[in-house]
Amino acid sequence: PGAKCAEFSSHGVAPAEPRPREIVIQHRDELPAATRSARVVGTPQANDVAIASLPVRPPRWLAPPSVGPETSRLCCFCFQVLRAHLQQQPEPALPASADPTFRMPLFITWLKQRYDQRGLACGLELRGCIGCLEPIALQPGLAEYVMRSAMQDKRFPPMRSDEVPALTCKLSILHQFEKCAHAHDWEVGVHGVLIGFTDAGGRPFSATYLPEVAQEQRMTPETAIRELVAKSGYTGPFDQSLVSRIEVTRYQTLVDSVTYWDYLRASHAANF
Repeated sequence: PGAKCAEFSSHGVAPAEPRPREIVIQHRDELPAATRSARVVGTPQANDVAIASLPVRPPRWLAPPSVGPETSRLCCFCFQVLRAHLQQQPEPALPASADPTFRMPLFITWLKQRYDQRGLACGLELRGCIGCLEPIALQPGLAEYVMRSAMQDKRFPPMRSDEVPALTCKLSILHQFEKCAHAHDWEVGVHGVLIGFTDAGGRPFSATYLPEVAQEQRMTPETAIRELVAKSGYTGPFDQSLVSRIEVTRYQTLVDSVTYWDYLRASHAANF
């Protein structure tokens, strides 16, 4: 059972309990009163520097994380989830620095290294991409969409273990949703775009492109809207009457990505 939200593939055309962790307390004054009053055995410096193992609450995020160490850890977590599934191991814990209750719309994209006939790397190709435009809790939402994008993207077969070393994981966090004044009121390369409309019979249609899609395919806003209408499954005429009644929402993304080899290096450094 996943989040009750519309699920999208951006490139194709179609709370857990807190876990205790060890914390380092640098000064005796930072210890809880019960611990400060306890007899300290050791060197004279033990009163000033102590190490305690105490249950702590997970952090609480007020906004999505900026692109940097936190988003890199989330990308590495995506690799952990995928490998655990392929190796039939238990699902890993969310990074301790992440807020499991924080809700945000997100997409997980898997890219695979391509090789030419000489065995030389020649760019990345899409291997799966699924996300949710409605905010979902980081736990269990992130792990859920890792699996959906790797195993349930209908354009591709389920991911295999031998493909993992060639993968790059890209995490897109969606934010700054704004209703457009008209269908072309957005900027290629800056905004993602979500369209919604109904046909003459009242049947709803919708589709989205992440910001990089229109840019990578060198689309104009006009071309992108036409392609999104086709992507939505609508087969009626594309004319000005249709364009005038399309509701368009633009948004921006925070994007980070990690290769499999970057993930391995981070894993060894952090003892994941």
